[in-house]
Amino acid sequence: MKRRVVFVCERNSCRSQMAEALFREASKGQFEVASAGLNPAKEIDPNAILVMKEIGIDISSQRPKGTSEVNIVGSDVVVTVGLDMSTDSLVSAPYKIEWDIPDPTGAPIEVYRRTRDLIEARVNELVKQLSAEVRVKFRIRNLWLHYGERPALKNINLDIPANCIFAIIGPSGCGKSSLLRCLNRMNDLIPDAKVSGEVFLDGVNIYDKGIHPVELRRRVGMVFQKPNPFPMSIFDNVAYGPRIHGIKDKRLLSEIVEKALREAVLWDEVKDILHRPAFTLSGGQQQRLCIARALAVEPDVLLLDEPCSALDPASTLRIEELMLELKEHLTIVLVTHNMFQASRVADMTGFMLDGELIEVGSTSQIFENPRDERTDAFIRGRFG
Repeated sequence: MKRRVVFVCERNSCRSQMAEALFREASKGQFEVASAGLNPAKEIDPNAILVMKEIGIDISSQRPKGTSEVNIVGSDVVVTVGLDMSTDSLVSAPYKIEWDIPDPTGAPIEVYRRTRDLIEARVNELVKQLSAEVRVKFRIRNLWLHYGERPALKNINLDIPANCIFAIIGPSGCGKSSLLRCLNRMNDLIPDAKVSGEVFLDGVNIYDKGIHPVELRRRVGMVFQKPNPFPMSIFDNVAYGPRIHGIKDKRLLSEIVEKALREAVLWDEVKDILHRPAFTLSGGQQQRLCIARALAVEPDVLLLDEPCSALDPASTLRIEELMLELKEHLTIVLVTHNMFQASRVADMTGFMLDGELIEVGSTSQIFENPRDERTDAFIRGRFG
């Protein structure tokens, strides 16, 4: 599934059309690409055709298109060319870029050439950047979730890179946990839940009929807000998953249990009491035991639903240190109400409100320079 890049400009579409043609040429078919104008010209700009022909690219057969004709919804990257990023005409996209490139309309041909060269330089940078980016683990497109008639998630479009910590923040009831449960189909267990849209894990839609939820949940483990160890020994808690998946050899089970407990930074604390009931552990130890239980089946992704909300500061610190270690070989999606925690551990952060994904970006950008005033109000504690 190719990533889709759309270029959008304002009064006419000559800049976006030049960008489309240059990007298509530079990317050599790696991406789907389109262009649009908010108020497109009726015909292609003759000077734009001329300066593009000078470098061997013919755009004379292109037709200016408006945003209603180009499928911007679900695009991976939206590049605005000389357009205010806050324009309400543009739908949300996982990745937005702003190019401040002036409109050359009516200017001498030399200005068109400078505009072309500037766009070409930006295009080459973008192709290099997108080609070098880390692999996307989850690609979510047009995702809706209804509980009965009530929409809990509204048209979510999101990319989550592999081997990162992605934090989801927002006020209570905004859909954070509902989104998390969509990533391993836990909502299948809720009778009146209805999911539409697509969720790709490593390029495969997890909602396809051929995908078995049990195998999916092995690959995408989940740890809940409140520690929930099983009523059995510490050892049997961690060995539970491997046994379910057919591993019976005692020596191999012992190796798996030790490895998972070491990964959860719990081995040294429990190695001499493995056969004691799990409930004898402290709250922080129980939560790390639940993480070890998820790790024992070697998942690709770990979903953490407010894993530290019931823990003391020392236990919270250990869980956060554990997350930073685990992302070396896992993708972690974290729901948290703790803004300090998100800022400490997350590589990327998404802000949700009333079932909508309002803004996504690097954690530093979201906390220091949010683009949406609703994100800014939440970060500053004005609501939620």
